[in-house]
Amino acid sequence: MQTHDKIRTLREAKKITQEEFAEKLSMSASGYSKIERGETQLNLNRLQQIADILAISVFDLLPSSGGIIQTLNGAYHFNGTFNQYSDAQQEIEKLQLTISHLNQLLEQKQQQIDMQ
Repeated sequence: MQTHDKIRTLREAKKITQEEFAEKLSMSASGYSKIERGETQLNLNRLQQIADILAISVFDLLPSSGGIIQTLNGAYHFNGTFNQYSDAQQEIEKLQLTISHLNQLLEQKQQQIDMQ
């Protein structure tokens, strides 16, 4: 499940309208609607705001990859092994999200430079 799908599902589960959610994010309803349709790439700050409103971790909003966490999650009896992979995977996802955000900022700066 992609991030925008998770956001929509969790918002609906909490019975919050798109308009109410947009207001909590200090943005327009149409702008928020684009987030849920996957038409807007989220930066780290916006993702954290959404997670805070939903009272969840940012990691809960990251796309499900079908990788090692899901496989080991179903076999939790591995004890420490699951926790080690889970912590490492979460750290990797956090770093990838940070890199993505920094790349967006660099692109914005380059566009500003090109316009001068």
